[in-house]
Amino acid sequence: MSVLNVKYVLIGTMALFLGSCDTETMVPVPGEGGGGNGTDAARITSLQVTPSESRLPAGLQQQFIAKITLDDGSTTDATHDVILQWSSSDASIVTVDATGRATAVGAGIATINATGTENGRVFEASARLEVTDAVVTDLALTPTAAASMPPSDSQPIVLTVFAANATLSDGSLLDLTNNPALNWSSSDEAVATVSNAAGSKGVATAVGAGITTITASGMLNGQNFNASADLAVTP
Repeated sequence: MSVLNVKYVLIGTMALFLGSCDTETMVPVPGEGGGGNGTDAARITSLQVTPSESRLPAGLQQQFIAKITLDDGSTTDATHDVILQWSSSDASIVTVDATGRATAVGAGIATINATGTENGRVFEASARLEVTDAVVTDLALTPTAAASMPPSDSQPIVLTVFAANATLSDGSLLDLTNNPALNWSSSDEAVATVSNAAGSKGVATAVGAGITTITASGMLNGQNFNASADLAVTP
């Protein structure tokens, strides 16, 4: 091949390479404008932690939620996002884990903080938590009695949802249904089982005909508390 032909081959190869670069799709970086497709990624404008104020007896847990608002007006749950760091202003009053779940330790007032960084910009929000030394004076289940059907081919899963509400010594009311401090049990799992899984505590599943007692029990500040309700499973 002559030198001239080699030159033309090289020029043609470079043209193909540059042409392929011109058609490459660029992915915009979150928080930075001007991606190869001409669009701007949404940026974080604010962060909010809820509940903003709450009271909790020592020994119980509470889940905090972090929501971010973007400059396009949309919101998203960032509670479990790795960019978010959770902290407590006083670990002797309350601790908080990486998922925003706070554990009340001792009486006092502390601040729960959520902090994150986006492209060098720091955004943060906080909530106030008062920890008390209150104890449970009464626990009530609803419904107080329930009826269900056993599973069948047409309805293989039959659920009954129970809730547990506590009255505290300071006069306040507290929903303990899904609190880790509360344990759910069934007196006869051949009739019905009851869930202790996070997010579905107190949900009973019918198994077979009969009557079982659904019990919720726990301990707070050294005092035991419990409540029960009957569940009748009939054909």
